[in-house]
Amino acid sequence: MGKKKRYRGHYCHLCGRIKPNEQFSGRGHRDHICKACKKMPKAERQKIEDRDFVDSVLGQKNISAGNIQSLERIAETYDGKLGETGAVLAKMARVKPHKKKRIRFLRQKHPDIYRELVRLGIVWEDGEEESTELELEFQCLELDSETQFLFDLDEACGAEVPGKVIAPHRKI
Repeated sequence: MGKKKRYRGHYCHLCGRIKPNEQFSGRGHRDHICKACKKMPKAERQKIEDRDFVDSVLGQKNISAGNIQSLERIAETYDGKLGETGAVLAKMARVKPHKKKRIRFLRQKHPDIYRELVRLGIVWEDGEEESTELELEFQCLELDSETQFLFDLDEACGAEVPGKVIAPHRKI
């Protein structure tokens, strides 16, 4: 079994960065929130936490009654896409809280909820769950930098540039 990757510092849940130990206060260590994020207005911090919660709901094996109440609170509190997404996910969770074959069940038995999920971009048309915005953004950034690096390396060596990179995560 390989070694676990270690990094120095702590991970901040709000900004998503690994920061040194000095950037966290006592309560910040426990809550995993750095000093800079702690200075943000409480409403803004709550909105970030709620957005992360909404992004994580589809991955949950079982959406509990407490999580359904949280989704309903988000739907009432926020306007726009976050509130709308919270309302649709709360409806979905009331109908099918268990993950197993959830999307297929919604497509067959509750097409109205399924169409709303597709319209909001939460589910692809063929029924697969879509990656969250942050995951997609990170993957694109990682792929772009690695792909560009490999393309530059190939061009410098005079090799033919491939149409796609087989293993962009591998270091050369």
